[in-house]
Parts: sequence; structure tokens; C-alpha cells
Amino acid sequence: MSLSERPMKLLEEEFKRYNKDEALHTNIVAAVLMAETIRTSFGPFGLDKMILDPVGDIIISNDGSTIVKNFDVRHPVARILDNLVRSQDKEVGDGSKTAVILVGELLKQAFKLLSEKINPNDIIDGYEIALRWTNEILNEIAIEIDINDGKILKDIAKTALTSKIHGKNEDYISDLIIDAIHHVREIKDGKDHINTKNIYILAKKGGNIPDSKLIKGMVIDKEVISESMPKRIENAKIAMIEPSLEHKKVHKFDPKIYINNSNQMKSFLRKDKEVIENFIKKMKETGVNVALFRRDISERSQRLLANANIMAARFVHREQFYPAQKAVGAKLITKLDDYSPKDLGHAELVEERKIGKKKIIFIEGCKNPKAVCLFLRAGIKNVGYELERRVIDAISVVRNAIKDKKVLPGGAATEIETAKRIRLKSSSVAGKKQLAIEAFADSLEIIPKTLIETAGLDQLDYLTELRASHNQETDEDIYFGLNFENKQPMNMAKLGIMDSFKAKYHAINAASEVARLILRIDDIIDQADESAYAPPPKPREDYDDED
Repeated sequence: MSLSERPMKLLEEEFKRYNKDEALHTNIVAAVLMAETIRTSFGPFGLDKMILDPVGDIIISNDGSTIVKNFDVRHPVARILDNLVRSQDKEVGDGSKTAVILVGELLKQAFKLLSEKINPNDIIDGYEIALRWTNEILNEIAIEIDINDGKILKDIAKTALTSKIHGKNEDYISDLIIDAIHHVREIKDGKDHINTKNIYILAKKGGNIPDSKLIKGMVIDKEVISESMPKRIENAKIAMIEPSLEHKKVHKFDPKIYINNSNQMKSFLRKDKEVIENFIKKMKETGVNVALFRRDISERSQRLLANANIMAARFVHREQFYPAQKAVGAKLITKLDDYSPKDLGHAELVEERKIGKKKIIFIEGCKNPKAVCLFLRAGIKNVGYELERRVIDAISVVRNAIKDKKVLPGGAATEIETAKRIRLKSSSVAGKKQLAIEAFADSLEIIPKTLIETAGLDQLDYLTELRASHNQETDEDIYFGLNFENKQPMNMAKLGIMDSFKAKYHAINAASEVARLILRIDDIIDQADESAYAPPPKPREDYDDED
């Protein structure tokens, strides 16, 4: 008996195992099914998905990141794609649907080659060669742009907004986005730096899209804490305060406090009161008339603030608090006994207004704000949420364009041209790897195919016409993409339809990496119980008021 034939217990009896062809098959099917689900929402004519989350809330969206993040994913490959989408969203802010669709098509093409008895390693090697060529081609066909040309930046933003906003609204929101980016754009070491976290986006139902506006300051989604406080302050002097004004929490950050008797306790509480009273007194003396707190304020402190005629809000969410600090030009107050008038920020107007059924605080007229707020309006909550997602994508795309100083032609022109050039170069590779390279080229064309399908057009006719437009041997060939208005291939660069270079580059590279990762798996050993197939915990989208 050989060593490999000797009986030995390596795994628990309760497990499932898929090996070789079965493992590849189940993994490829899972990826393809997920990609097919996403495909119908792709492009300017893509449809929405309605998702019911575990608590019964309804999400209506065609945003790839939103759809995938809200999937109840159970298959391990689906979880890999979930991580892919999160990575794409975090790194470049757009292109998540492109990445998932490409993974599905790369694996579908690989499955055809596997059915012809081609070794997975040959497919992986061919895909790696094709990816290397793709990266070279993307750099060759990229369009260099003048990052100070407002029209080009607006065209880039409009391309990202197209599937949800049309006509004059598209122009108007694009203008707001470009204006917001210019306010937070900085030059560091000779390079453009845009921190998108300094553009806070708040969507509120009620009103219409044209009612949206750029606030050169901030909107605080809180109301003034006391009716006895002023609701409108002109020429505001603003204090941004981190510690609580609640007696029991004043010394929250002190490492240790030793109290041995009741007299020490009384002395400690008396000192707390004195610290708060002195702080509020000093604020009044230095002209503070608006105070924004990250944490709680006791009722006694609220009365003292009201008596000092200071408008105040508490539990300000950090995604509003820190941008507001940059908008008003304030220094964060972290210790109540270490405060200077130099720490204050300024604004022309701070006012509480009623939006729908809720009151919120507007900070407007900040001088040279380093952070701004895009205040979006929509008729219903779901439209507002989708508008917010589209604006986030558009901001990311414009930021990428400014950083890269180049873009790619949209309308699937990039994929058609890249696929064409890969096919021409594939003849230089002998053997079965050539078939994998050609399969990679075919996979890239899933993007124009999907755009044509979601527009309800004939795939064969339009894809043939689009390919032909890239073989006219003119300098403009590479820019021809799908134009659905006149149903003819047209020069995307002239039409101003452009894609983010970084988003496209990252999506193709990430999709290829995931596809090759899955093709390397020839064995699945499943020892997980049912609880392991629960959806992974989702990161917090909001912040607890009392953190």
C-alpha cells in the first residue's frame, strides 16, 4: 500500500467538497449569474433594481456599488465580487459595474476554452499577456486634457450623470459639481490635490432638482437645541467644540481621577461647573454667537448658552462637523480651558430653516471655504438617494481626470479599439495562449454589447457598424463610439462623451485579476455551517449621535 492510499482522517465528516471541473464550474456560474444581474442596469438606458433590505426598507437604484453591497451574498465567489466592488468604489469611485460585468464575461469565455480541453494555466497566461497589452493601449489612446478648461470638466461630469439626469438638469448639476471641486482643489508640491470628503453632499426630499444649490459653507442636519436660542445670526463667529458640555463628561479624556471622600466629590463637581461657566463666559466675551458641538450639552449648559444669546447644535455628525470646521476656517477646540479667539471661524449667515418637516442649520457666505456642501433636492426620497449617488460618482470621475490629466473616449470606443488592437497583436503568440488572448479581446466587447442591449437596439447590426468605424484608417477612428441620439457611431471626443482613465484602467485590471484568481481554484472544501453563509456585516454608513 502506498502512502497516499493509507486511510487518514484530515477533515471533519460534515463537509462538502468540489474538485477539478466541478469547482471551476460552480465558481464560474456564480460569477456569471452576478454579472448578468448587473448587466441590465448598465449604461444610460440601464434599468433600476428594487432591493428590500433586512429591515424592510426599499432601495431603488441602478448604481453598481449600491446593488452589490445590498446583495445577500452567500457563495464565496459572490463575496469576492462584493470585495471587488468595494475596492473599485473606494479607490476610484466609479466603474464597479464595468468590473463585475468584465469578470463574468472573462470567465464565460474561459469556460468555452475549458470545454475545449485547454488547460487553465494557458488561459491565465494568455489573459496576463492580453492585460499587459491592454494597459499599453489604454495609455496610447488616452486623450490629454487641459484641467483648467471648465467645459471639458463639465463634459466629464455630464457623462457620469447621464443615466439619471437629463437636459437642463444635467447641465445645472454639472455646473454645481465643477464649482464645488474648484473650491476644494488645492496645489500641493506642484500637484493637484482634491479631497472629496471636503464636498459634503446632502439630499433632501421636497422641491425639484433645479432647487439644488452649492452652499459655500455647510449644512448641519440638526436643529438649534433650544427654542430660547436665536435662529438667525448674521456675521457669525463660530466655535467648533469637541468635548461635551455635560458635567459628568468634562473630564472624559483624563486618564485617572481619584476621589476618596464626599468633600472631594463636591469639589470635583464644583470645579466642573466652574470650567463650563468660565468657558461659556469667555465665549460670550470674545463675541461667539454660534457653537457647534460634536457631543452632548447638559440642560444647564443649554440655559447658559441661551442666556449668552449663542445659537448651538449638539451631536453634529462627523461627516458634517469636520468639513464645517474647514468651511468656516475654525480651529477645533479640544479642551475647554485652552481656548483662544483665534480658534473661531466666520460666516456671513447662520440660520435654521425648515426643509419639509425637519429643521436644519445653514452656514453660508464663508470666505475662501476649504469645504462646501452640495444641497440636493428631489421630489421623493429614492430619487434623492440616486441623485446623491450619481453626484458622488461624477465628483470622483472629475477628480480622477484632474489628477490623471487624461481621459478615455466613452460610448464603448475604448473597448472596441482595445479589442481590435489585441486581436492584431495576438498572432505574435503561438499555441493555445493565442486563443486565450483572443477570448480576452472578445470579453472587452461585452461593454458595447451591453450598451446596445440596454438601449433596445439590434446587437449584431450596431456592433458590426461600430467595429467597421474603427477600421477606416483615419486619425479619428479610435474615438468612435455609440451615439444613441442618431443611432450612428460618432466621434466621442467631439461630443464630449468621455470616461475616467483611472476608473477604466482599475476596472479592467481588477476584473482580470479576479478572473485569473477564480481560474486558479481547482478544489473547494466547504466546512462552514449555515451561519457562515449569512451576509457579511456592512460597514456603518452613518455615525451614532452619541459616540
